Amino acid sequence: MKKTLFIILMACTLTLPALAQRSDKRGDSKARTEKQAETMAQRLKLDDATAEWFKPIYVEMQDTLRAVKRPSQTPQTGEKSEKKREELTELQAAQRIEDIFTAAEKEVALKRIYYKRLSEKLTQVQLLKIFAAPASAPSRQNGNASGGNRGGGFPRGGGGFPGGGFQGGDF
Repeated sequence: MKKTLFIILMACTLTLPALAQRSDKRGDSKARTEKQAETMAQRLKLDDATAEWFKPIYVEMQDTLRAVKRPSQTPQTGEKSEKKREELTELQAAQRIEDIFTAAEKEVALKRIYYKRLSEKLTQVQLLKIFAAPASAPSRQNGNASGGNRGGGFPRGGGGFPGGGFQGGDF
């Protein structure tokens, strides 16, 4: 297990210089990541010394995780991407799935490494804010911001109004 984590860490370390060579796009990404680090430090209510220790590690973590995720990401929506998926052979589709699984495993291994590094000075509650998945936003599919409820976000059976509202069901 330790050998695997070391190999993953080394692969990511070798990837970072290649990422640093990207010009304009990388500069925008770097500024955005640094802003995220600043925001996270404020959210965690870190003192100045801890914030200065935290920000470079957080930026490094985000860059490393982004490098791991990027190869496995494929467009998830749109008619064009659906067509590309349908044109895949079974072997190509199986390989793409394996690549997705491998990237997810690398991501978890890297998060564990950064968890250990960050736990040196941060509390478990602070670490949870960093590593816990953010609450997902309501679904906006088909213009519906209700998270899946039909009828403009009101619960079924009256929409919360006295008298029950429309009694006919879904239209």
